[in-house]
Amino acid sequence: MSIWVCGEVLIDLIPGADGVRVAHVGGGPANTAKALARLGHDVHFIDGISSDEFGQMSRKELLDDEVKLDLALNSDKPTCTAEVTLAANGSASYVFTIDGTATFDFNDSWLPDASRLKPKVLHIGTLVTIIEPASSVLYDWAVKVNEFAPVVFDPNIRPSVVGDRVRYAAAVEKWAAISSVIKLSDDDVKWLYPDESFESVAQRWIAQGTSVVVITRGADGLIGFTADGAVEVLARKGQKPRRVVGAPDAGREFLGTSKFIDTDHPKIRELAQRAGGCEDDCWTAALRLERYVSRSLNPDAAAALVPASEFASTWRGDCRHA
Repeated sequence: MSIWVCGEVLIDLIPGADGVRVAHVGGGPANTAKALARLGHDVHFIDGISSDEFGQMSRKELLDDEVKLDLALNSDKPTCTAEVTLAANGSASYVFTIDGTATFDFNDSWLPDASRLKPKVLHIGTLVTIIEPASSVLYDWAVKVNEFAPVVFDPNIRPSVVGDRVRYAAAVEKWAAISSVIKLSDDDVKWLYPDESFESVAQRWIAQGTSVVVITRGADGLIGFTADGAVEVLARKGQKPRRVVGAPDAGREFLGTSKFIDTDHPKIRELAQRAGGCEDDCWTAALRLERYVSRSLNPDAAAALVPASEFASTWRGDCRHA
């Protein structure tokens, strides 16, 4: 199944322990494309990718996860960057450099023709659906794509970029009107519609044709809305997970060895044995492993993302590494 993911791949400039900003490939749509590709889907990413150093970093990371870039634009314009500031509570704020970048250089001349290529799904969202002129160009294009494939819309609200609530809500409503699935966070809903409940917002969109609205709530799980009602999925908080029976391949995308999680490396096998001991119960072993990593970790948000076997030699990193 061919999945099109359209939106920004950019560079997050994150402050390190020494105050120097370190470049990391980011962007909500790019992360979605990588996640879907890791799960084995046929994913084609649609954005302008620069020939500069940051663009080459972005291209390599997408290709390493087997995201296809045959529908992306090769550009000599610079890559969009986001300077990240981390608050004491761990939350992040962003200052974006957007104008004149390859990241937002959308044009009818290069956007793919859905009538010819027949994608199965279009996933689109984050800043490309609010930043002009990209947003208007992509909306007109998405209307055409919607004749052949359902649209999945993830607004991923960024008030630091567009602080006008009325303008932002109008853009979201326009995109919602052509979307079969809408996914957004509880913080998104609260900021856009402070006087409305989650249910009223979701049911309004469903009444105008959306099939599913999913509202994520962080540690509190999520709520899914359809015309038949709502389903709440609570996040697991210390609960022992159920073992999947009769599905030998379940979870293979998480348990198998990969470029960064090289579980077949002798060093990783040795550490896993040391951390988990001879524990037969998988849940107890996982908790032992969690405690072992927590005690060993040397926090460093600027540490480069490297294979687990290499990380284990220094233990310098953050939640991405651990």
